[in-house]
Amino acid sequence: MIDSALRAARSRLSTPLRLNSSARLWPCAIRCASVARQPLPRALHSHAALRPLRAAAVLPGSQRGRWLSSGAKQPFVLPDIGEGIAEVEVLQWFVKPGDSVEQFDKLCEVQSDKATVEITSPSAGVIASIEYDVGAIAKTGTALLHFGAAGQASQSAPAPPTPPPPPTPPPASTASPSAGPASPFVLPDIGEGIAEVEVLQWFVKPGDSVEQFDKLCEVQSDKATVEITSPSQGVISSLEYQVGSIAKTGTALLFFAGEASGDASIAATSSSAPVSAATPAPAAQASVAKDKVLSTPATRALAKRLGIDLSTIVGTGKGGRVTKEDVHASIAGGTLAAAAPAAAPTPAPAAAAMPTRTPTPTPASPAVARVVPQAEDKLVPIRGIRKAMFAQMTDALKVPHFNYCDEVVMDEVVAVREKLKPLAAELGLPKFTLMPLIVKATSLALTHYPELNASITPDGSQLQVKAHHNIGVAMDTPHGLLVPNIKNVGAMNLLQIGEELARLQKAASAGKLSMEDLKGGTFTLSNIGNLGGTYTGPVINLPEVAIAGLGKARPTPRYDSNGALVRKMVMQVSWAADHRVVDGAMMARFSNAWIGYLEQPSKMLLLTA
Repeated sequence: MIDSALRAARSRLSTPLRLNSSARLWPCAIRCASVARQPLPRALHSHAALRPLRAAAVLPGSQRGRWLSSGAKQPFVLPDIGEGIAEVEVLQWFVKPGDSVEQFDKLCEVQSDKATVEITSPSAGVIASIEYDVGAIAKTGTALLHFGAAGQASQSAPAPPTPPPPPTPPPASTASPSAGPASPFVLPDIGEGIAEVEVLQWFVKPGDSVEQFDKLCEVQSDKATVEITSPSQGVISSLEYQVGSIAKTGTALLFFAGEASGDASIAATSSSAPVSAATPAPAAQASVAKDKVLSTPATRALAKRLGIDLSTIVGTGKGGRVTKEDVHASIAGGTLAAAAPAAAPTPAPAAAAMPTRTPTPTPASPAVARVVPQAEDKLVPIRGIRKAMFAQMTDALKVPHFNYCDEVVMDEVVAVREKLKPLAAELGLPKFTLMPLIVKATSLALTHYPELNASITPDGSQLQVKAHHNIGVAMDTPHGLLVPNIKNVGAMNLLQIGEELARLQKAASAGKLSMEDLKGGTFTLSNIGNLGGTYTGPVINLPEVAIAGLGKARPTPRYDSNGALVRKMVMQVSWAADHRVVDGAMMARFSNAWIGYLEQPSKMLLLTA
């Protein structure tokens, strides 16, 4: 039955296939799969050896071609090293054809228009050929070099090999865990139309055995950081993306050996793969740690912006990796590495030096000292959260806005906040700000004007008035502007609002906001006052219909009811609304109600849940 199916498939090929052995079924099927998108016969599809081939259909062309290749040479493709970089210059090679490398060994150093990066090996193997000379420009997505079996090193750069490919079965090669039949694990759609993510860290390596729901990797989109878990038990055959690479939704993140179901074939793979892939990892990681601090590109960018040397920070991440939290903590003197003892000849002076380093806000002064005028124009890629903001603001500014501004006397609500601060601290909220009171006042005002807590249906025929007040709070984070929202504020008291706000702020700073935190907002508050602004022109956060821009509360001279000049704490507020469904009178009345709750907070507390 299989022979007849292969003969039927053979008619689609321009070259003959050998059909006399089931051992040759796999190479023949590979050839059949490479023809123009025609289905294989049913008997061929049902054969157990071809199950991984069916899974390969979901891969993009470049990965499918690499995965289906049965030749000895395996290309190592220049990964996307971030920020939309399309090409790099090869500065130096650390290897030559014929060299054996282990996972994480340095292959080459490349330079983009923004940074110099060392490219490391994704797995153990032997260098067969190098495709670019020093000084050459390499395009992202092209092969930097080719891996081959031992003794196959070649100085020739051309990719197509002249000798015919040997018919050896895939399990015979142990240099690359992905050489045998394997099942791809495709990056799932993590929601909200996200098309690509950055790989922040891997929790597994080739050869590892995993159970269902074990963590595989951590990825970051333009909206949130997500941990990807395993859909089933199995053994990791290969990882398709390096840390810092950009992975497209629908492409293979990694491959499981066999069918990833814990059968005998997987057990055989796991007995051999860890010997070649997992064993050298600790030594390789140790060598990398000496030469270069383990960190993600986003962490390195943050440290560079703050003027901090990552080698002075003790990493708390997996394998000693320095995280963004470590960088922020180092500013407060929390996790500085033992760089001070290295600067001092004896331990005693190092201990004395630590207090002088702990309170340093000095990252600002070196950063200012290093600023030089820009010599020429440059192109800065629009990526990540900025890319999402680009699309969101482009759509939002197609909506006809109108603005309405007013002032709030904040003396009474500031006094209430001072009284509530120690009570909140006793109840477990150490930092009680004005924001919970402002958020609650917004919810109470929306109960009077529910049309502002709404969105327009896609066809523009109806206004969908929302039952819950999911108040979004714009946050300026190291990752960009994010707007998580506090769900159902109308049912929460001030303490609950403060606790949820603190959780969202902590998660936003760490890049740990979930999709649930970011979606479903009904009204937005943007606080520019913490940066010193007064009036602003906020842009509506679609699909919402209104937004508030809050200014800085500052002492201001005002006349009281008796005409006497008095000192008042005044905050400016700037409203923006969708003029298609909101008129100026409604916004003015809503603003008056909101101001009333803040200027008479006792009324607000009386109505608080």
